[in-house]
Amino acid sequence: MIIGKKHFLLVENAARNFIVAGLFLYLGSLYFVDTNQQNTIFYLSVALPGLFLLGTLRDVLSVGFREVLFVFVFLLYLVASSLWSGMGIAKFFVALKYSFYLACLMLSIYLFVSRTSAGEQAMTRFFVLTGFCASLVYLFFAFRSALAVPDSLAARYSLHDLSGWGESNPITSAVFLGLPVLAAWWRYPDEKLAQRIGLLLLMVACMGIMFLTKSRGPFLSLAITLLFVTVCRRSWSDIVLWAVYGAIGLGFVLAPDLNSVIANRVSAPNYRMEIWSHALALISERPIWGHGYGSVAALSFGAGDIATHSHSSLLEVLRVGGIAGGALFLAMVFLVVRKCLSGNAGARFFLFWLIYGVMCLSTNGRMLLSRPSVEWFAFWIPLFFMLIASGGWREPGRRDAAFGT
Repeated sequence: MIIGKKHFLLVENAARNFIVAGLFLYLGSLYFVDTNQQNTIFYLSVALPGLFLLGTLRDVLSVGFREVLFVFVFLLYLVASSLWSGMGIAKFFVALKYSFYLACLMLSIYLFVSRTSAGEQAMTRFFVLTGFCASLVYLFFAFRSALAVPDSLAARYSLHDLSGWGESNPITSAVFLGLPVLAAWWRYPDEKLAQRIGLLLLMVACMGIMFLTKSRGPFLSLAITLLFVTVCRRSWSDIVLWAVYGAIGLGFVLAPDLNSVIANRVSAPNYRMEIWSHALALISERPIWGHGYGSVAALSFGAGDIATHSHSSLLEVLRVGGIAGGALFLAMVFLVVRKCLSGNAGARFFLFWLIYGVMCLSTNGRMLLSRPSVEWFAFWIPLFFMLIASGGWREPGRRDAAFGT
């Protein structure tokens, strides 16, 4: 019995180490491999060890019972809504499986944060380093393409288009690249001169690749988020950053070769209003309980084209879950944000990550309950980091003065 217990503890400890390493492996994979490979990495390195640690989930309640409870109530409501979607019992088990994946994600973040008092510093450093490596790789391919095809700037690229591997969706590629910019901006005031120059170059490189994706939503979302950071932080360093990037942006607009590219992309139709109006019509058909998880949306736009989702995660929550699901969603987010604002100041970076992500998903997001996806990156991961990092582990007062706390 003693030997058996010792072996069990060894397996459990190995699973804990593996799931934390798996979390970083998954986050890094977002920048270098395609969606299917990203999912495989998550299943093997996070979900699989999570099977051995299900009992540890009760420990997550210690960071905030009400907040964690509302996360699972919202997820279980979406699972239950599959029963009135008309898509059969199979969707119920699919929703249950995706909820389990999210529970493993939450557990991996809990195990990481519980081991360090500097979660914010570790994550911003991780995304700065990852963004640095990714920008070097993709800028190399971009310059090689520009030398081979003189008019290549007019085309729209994903990371996969540039290199042959990586994310294949241009908008998702831009969403991923925006986070290293946010992380570098966040770290900038506290770094020495040499590091600041490096962060400036990193931000220029990542935004340059974002420009190649021609994705308007992530660019606008990033700019608004950085403005929020500036207003909250009230640091002269932010004014310097805005001046530098304002000058670079003006140069882009005035450059003859880029002027027409920017103008054409800004004026290009996106059909969002048509899609959203059809989504609102569907919501009005079943306003209280929604159409249920797994229900199919056929939203027409353009010349008879059909969209299968609302192109807004917020509208998808209402379409699928109705007012009841929307109320649970808002309550969940409100409780986590309130805990973040009243708790550890080291969790504030994750709040701005969530703001950035939600704005991106508001113009191009799908249902939040899904397999590993950009919706995880833009919503669930920062939400879980906010919740858990706001708990009992306090990062040294690196950000307290900046926010007056």
